[in-house]
Amino acid sequence: MSTKLHIKIIIVIFISLLTLILCEIMVRLTGRHPFKWYYYSNEPTLLELDRVLGWKNKAGTYCYPNYDNTGSIKITFWPGGLRATGPQRIYGKPRILVLGGSFTQGMAICDEETFAWKLQKKFPSMEFLNFGTGGYGTYQSLLVLEKYFKQNDGSPRVLLVLYGFHDLHIIRNAAPWSWLKYLYMHKNRQHVALPYCHIDSDNSLLRYPPKSYIRFPFSDYSALLDFLNDLFMQIISKKQSNHQALNVTFKLLIEMNTLCQKNKAKFVVILFNDSKNNIKSFLQENKIDYIECPVLSGSVFKVPGEGHPNGIMNSIYAKNIEMKLKEYEGLGYLSHQSKRISQQTQ
Repeated sequence: MSTKLHIKIIIVIFISLLTLILCEIMVRLTGRHPFKWYYYSNEPTLLELDRVLGWKNKAGTYCYPNYDNTGSIKITFWPGGLRATGPQRIYGKPRILVLGGSFTQGMAICDEETFAWKLQKKFPSMEFLNFGTGGYGTYQSLLVLEKYFKQNDGSPRVLLVLYGFHDLHIIRNAAPWSWLKYLYMHKNRQHVALPYCHIDSDNSLLRYPPKSYIRFPFSDYSALLDFLNDLFMQIISKKQSNHQALNVTFKLLIEMNTLCQKNKAKFVVILFNDSKNNIKSFLQENKIDYIECPVLSGSVFKVPGEGHPNGIMNSIYAKNIEMKLKEYEGLGYLSHQSKRISQQTQ
């Protein structure tokens, strides 16, 4: 190989490297950074992978320091992904299923601080099963509900299904690339692959298995690679768009309500925030009951150092839900059904 050719190759390599460096600088000047991992060193692994749901709560009892290092948190998951609602399971009584994400699960607070635990104490004639799981949206909650009804023969009977809804669930149901990336950034928590839905051209709801963000090697070192990585994910995730997410959510809520009616259970939505997406109007139009449990501002209602609703906020949730359940009792729904079901199981 001639000296001139050597020089040309060196010049091409130098220009290429210089171009990449300049592109990297320009991308960083826009405010973009390399891919960032988030680690929660104090947290044990509370989740495990699931081929249908993406992830689920991992059975066991976990004690770890709280987020401002002033005490500890005790979290108990029973088999099947259930957050504990009492010192032990109650069997043979009519059931109320509780579904949803981290607000429903009671993330970052002890078992007895969750609203589901508090409701179980208020209504000992029924069994509360808390399937709430951090990161879940409406679709994953529907999948949990379908699995439950498929695996249970109706005894004890489910009287109510309470689904804790937050506006964040809307994008989770459609799995846009940005949400997939957020999950991947928190990979150490084990919620990576997400099942999602899409509305077809004929307005039908299509279901898809869990999908995860595909990360380019070394993108955690280069802002340019991270930028190109995002472009790639946008291209291959065209169907997973934010503009479809609200309509997807509406269809999922209808499916949850229909499934409950089919199994003779009442479907009730817990609204955890003042939605700006016409959720309340939609529920009213479709005659789906709801309970308003808005998140109050102020540090007194949040887990210190973490941000989720604390035990005080969960007590307020429990009180609001309790009022609705007593309203059902006053109408003869819960009390009549509970008595009849209890006699059948004796």
